[in-house]
Amino acid sequence: RLAQVYDSSGWFDKMMLSMLSLLWFTALRPGHFSPQSVTPKGLKHMLEWSHGRPYRTTCNGATRDALHIYVPSNKTAQKNEQAAWSTAVCCICTGIDACSKDRQALRRVCPTHALQRWRKVAPLSTFVFTRPGGQFFLREPFNRELRRGLRLALSYLDEAALDTIIAQISAKSFRSGAATVIVTAGNADFVAADFLGHSDPRITKKYYHKAGDDERLGVVPSLASGLLN
Repeated sequence: RLAQVYDSSGWFDKMMLSMLSLLWFTALRPGHFSPQSVTPKGLKHMLEWSHGRPYRTTCNGATRDALHIYVPSNKTAQKNEQAAWSTAVCCICTGIDACSKDRQALRRVCPTHALQRWRKVAPLSTFVFTRPGGQFFLREPFNRELRRGLRLALSYLDEAALDTIIAQISAKSFRSGAATVIVTAGNADFVAADFLGHSDPRITKKYYHKAGDDERLGVVPSLASGLLN
């Protein structure tokens, strides 16, 4: 639905889809895309083109474009360890069994293809996401645009429910949402922690929504079958 909202060939739509796709699929932080202020502190986490290393990989039986993102850390603990956090993402639309319309939408939100399209029109800049004149897309304007886009994408919802959802959404929601999906899909906490770049799974638990009764009951069959083996 976001691909339908940002469906023009203009630079802004290409930038928005690339930002939103990378936020979801890589668990990079909002500060890597959209600074809170144009100050040394505000810009210290910004993603640069040099941080991305393209390669090819095989996933689910298909050869796909992939991207390894190496992010130098400004966190004291990681600096002391001379460590850096990295993440990787690959194409999600290659080999998909879907109708032509759905394949086109998937290609627009595919993290590797969206970034490739954005790079063709992106301004010459050290940083990945800047406007044509070199200005940064600051956090508050970005959050306002995100809410506007989601309001259009989710317009089929009851208005009161939509207002409640939109009021809680910001760029930070992508990381907590991704963590929730990972954990409720049956993965261990440490898998989500590794994906988010947390050194301690206890930190991760603050970010994902706890499972409800349906999710808790869903693990019972797996636990019971383990007793029979």
